[in-house]
Amino acid sequence: VGDLAGFAAATFTRGVRFVQVPTTLLAMVDSSVGGKTGINLPTAKNMVGAFWQPSLVLVDTSVLSTLPQRSYLSGLAEVVKYGVIDDADFFRWLEGNADSLASKEDAAVSYAIQKSCESKARVVGEDERETSGRRAILNYGHTFAHAIEATSGYGKLLHGEAVSIGMQMAAHLAIGLGLCGEDLLVRQTDLLKACQLPTTLAGVDPDVMLPVMMRDKKVAHGKLRFVLPTKIGAVNLVGDVDESVVRSAIEACRS
Repeated sequence: VGDLAGFAAATFTRGVRFVQVPTTLLAMVDSSVGGKTGINLPTAKNMVGAFWQPSLVLVDTSVLSTLPQRSYLSGLAEVVKYGVIDDADFFRWLEGNADSLASKEDAAVSYAIQKSCESKARVVGEDERETSGRRAILNYGHTFAHAIEATSGYGKLLHGEAVSIGMQMAAHLAIGLGLCGEDLLVRQTDLLKACQLPTTLAGVDPDVMLPVMMRDKKVAHGKLRFVLPTKIGAVNLVGDVDESVVRSAIEACRS
């Protein structure tokens, strides 16, 4: 809803002011902040859109009590993402408070939302329109995740569930390329599982996913680029990755 309303606001009379009032955890920590708006095409996600900043983002955590538990937990994937890409201290805090987050304890939830929004705002402030490459780090796991969503059918998996699996694929890819050690994958896996998120997917197929991934917005000169971790709290944008290593990373997450 936020993406659609934001896209309408960006295009109607070439732009009208709008306010984001996110009502899911995922929207609170991610899509409502940063000014990206868009709609999906049948074959790829968020392919039609605009950068259009909201005048205000109003987060009321009381609405989280109205969410199905699966929807709420899905949002935790984006929270974990910020720890991996930008804030090792926050990642450690998440490791110690995953149970509190999964059970929706107010203080833990409010802190996680605050830290996530601060992290995203910091990255967006450095690269609002994704021109320097800095903002691309927010897409950690998303190249895989968007392909998972497109090939499994939108709605079968929630976005955060696909991101969780996508982050696992990205970590496997980083290990395969020698960018990080196995310990990162172990810590990430343990945290995602503690947040009751999926880390594998039945029947995942590289032959189906790879053509969709080639339509990703981060493809440059026909070559896939990935946001990959070097350690907890740091990632790099890596290009010209051999397809065989990508296949292995996808297959590593087949359940």
